[in-house]
Amino acid sequence: ADIPAATQLFTPHWIVQYMVENSLGRLWLESHPESRLRECMPYYLENPNDNGEGEKPQVLTPQELTVIDPACGSGHILVYAFDLLFEIYKEQGYLERDIPALILTHNLYGLDIDERAAQLASFAVFMKARAKNSRILRKSLALNITVVRPTHSQTLPLATELIAEDWQPLIEAFKDADNLGSLITPPAFDSEKLKWQLNNLEASDSLFREYVPALRRLLLQAELLSKQYWVVVANPPYMGNKNLNQVLKDFASKNYPDSKSDAFSMFVERIMSIVVKGGTIGLMTPLTWMFLSSYENFRKNILNKNTITSLIQPEYNAFWNSAHVALCTVTLLNKLLPKYKGTFIDLNNFYGADLQPIKLLEAIKNPSCGYLYYAKGEDFAKIPGNPIIYKLSNQFRNAFQNNKPLSYVGSFKRGTSTSNNERFLRYWYEVEFLPNTDTPSHKWFPYNKGGDKRRWYGNLEYLINWENNGYELIKYKNSYPRNIQYNFLPSISYGSLTSSEPSFRFYKYHAHDQAGNFFPLNDIATLECLFIIMP
Repeated sequence: ADIPAATQLFTPHWIVQYMVENSLGRLWLESHPESRLRECMPYYLENPNDNGEGEKPQVLTPQELTVIDPACGSGHILVYAFDLLFEIYKEQGYLERDIPALILTHNLYGLDIDERAAQLASFAVFMKARAKNSRILRKSLALNITVVRPTHSQTLPLATELIAEDWQPLIEAFKDADNLGSLITPPAFDSEKLKWQLNNLEASDSLFREYVPALRRLLLQAELLSKQYWVVVANPPYMGNKNLNQVLKDFASKNYPDSKSDAFSMFVERIMSIVVKGGTIGLMTPLTWMFLSSYENFRKNILNKNTITSLIQPEYNAFWNSAHVALCTVTLLNKLLPKYKGTFIDLNNFYGADLQPIKLLEAIKNPSCGYLYYAKGEDFAKIPGNPIIYKLSNQFRNAFQNNKPLSYVGSFKRGTSTSNNERFLRYWYEVEFLPNTDTPSHKWFPYNKGGDKRRWYGNLEYLINWENNGYELIKYKNSYPRNIQYNFLPSISYGSLTSSEPSFRFYKYHAHDQAGNFFPLNDIATLECLFIIMP
C-alpha cells in the first residue's frame, strides 16, 4: 500500500529513450548492421572501439524482439519501445496498418503489482497503437500487460475438470504477489495442460465456471514471469531493506541473499534471470550498487555474467519534479565480454533536469568532451571489491595489482572522537604557545580533525586536551579515544572474589607510559575496565 508514494518515480523521457535505444536499438543494429534505425535514435551511444568478441550476434526477425518492463508503471517505457519497434517493422517492409497489432501481440510485455498502473499502461499502449491504425480497436487483441495478483484468498474450486496437483504449486507461489510482484519465479508447470483443463471447465455446465477468468489471469502472469525475453527495460522500485515489510524481507533473505539490501537490486537480479543469452537490459537504479561494500557480491554477479555496454551518471536533480535522487542508468549485454570497452558519461557537473539531456547529446556528438570515458569489465576487477569506477587511469588500476595494499601494513579504524568539541578542542591560536613536546606534562596537543580539501598537507588547526595522557577525555563517558597504549602493572590486591574461590583475586592496576610516568587512576568508578580476575 505504501509503494506508490514511496517508489513510483517518473522516469524522465530522455532516460527512457537512452535505455530503450541502447538495449532494444543496440540489439537490432548488431543483428542488422545495415539498418538505418540509428537515424531514429538520438541517444544511441555508438562505440568507436573495436569490441568484436566471440561469435556473431543471432540474426533476429522483428517478431522475435520480445520486450518486457516487469515494473511497468503507467507504461512510459513500453510506449517508447512501441515507437522503435514500429520503425523496425517498417524498414523490414511490413504494411504500416498491420504493424500495431503485430507489436501488441508479439513484442510488448508488462507487469506491475499496482492494478491502476497496469490499466494505465495498457491504455497508453493501446492509444499509441490506435494513433498508427485507427481501426485497431475493432480487432480482438489481448495485451500482454497485466497486474500480478495474489492468490492468498483464492482456493482451487472442487471442479472435476481441474487437477489440484497441477494448479496448487502456482497458487502457492503467488499467494503474496501483492508484495512480491515480478520478483516471483514460478515453479515449473504445463501451460497447455492447464489451458486444456480451463477450456473443459468453461465448456461444462459446472457451477465453478465463474472461477475460469481468475485462473486464466493466474496462468497468464505465471507464463509472463516464466518466459525468456530478448530485451528487459525497467525503472524498478527503490526501497531499502529497513523499509520492507516482513513478507518481502523473509522472501529476500531466502531467494536474493546477494541483493536483499534494496528492492531495486532484487529486481536487477531477477531481470538478469529472464533475459535470453545475448539479450540486452536497460535499467535506471540508485547508484549505490556501484561502490558500496554491501553490494559487493551483487556487483560481482553483474560483472561475472554481463557486460556493461554503457552507463550514465546524472546529476542529483535530474528529475523534472525536483526529486533529489542519486541514480545511474545503465545498459547491459547478457553475455560476458571482459575486454569490451563500455561507454561511461558523467553528468554530475551539470545542474538541473533541463541541462542533462543537452549535455548527453553533446557528449554523443563530441566524445572528447571531457566527461565521456571508456572502461572494460575486467578493469573493475583490478580493484578490491570491484567498484564501478570508470574514471581511473590504467596506471592507477594496475597499482592495485602490482603493489601491496595498505591493509598489509596495518588496519585502519575510526579516529579519536571527543563527543564534546567545545570542551576538549581549541584552535591553535586560542591557547598559550608551548614548545613542541610529547611529554604528558602539557595540556594541548596537535589534533587533525579533517576539513577542507588540501593537497598533501594541511588542516592543522586544532589542539586537543591530552593532559595526563588524555585522562579527562578518556574519563568522559561519550568519548571515543584511539591508539592508547599503556603498560599495566599490578599493585594493590583487593582480596578474594568469593570465600569459595580463594585462588582468584581482584587486582587494581596502575598504568604508566613508555617513559615510565605513572597514569593517575584515582576514579575507580570510571576505570572498571582496569579490574581483572587473576589466579
